[in-house]
Amino acid sequence: MNVRQPIDEKAAGAFGGWSDTNLMRRTYTHAEDEVIKVHRALETGLKRAQRKTKLKLVKAAK
Repeated sequence: MNVRQPIDEKAAGAFGGWSDTNLMRRTYTHAEDEVIKVHRALETGLKRAQRKTKLKLVKAAK
């Protein structure tokens, strides 16, 4: 619920009867599509930086 739905961990923990949300998070939370999500976040940050600074940043060669 924390990963796929916009439900905070306190609400999910209370509904599931978890007294310790840290244990719930360590047990049931895992990364999904981590490479895609990180690349999108980096691209978004790059675009925001370019708009804010009005500089065209060069992409690194592969």
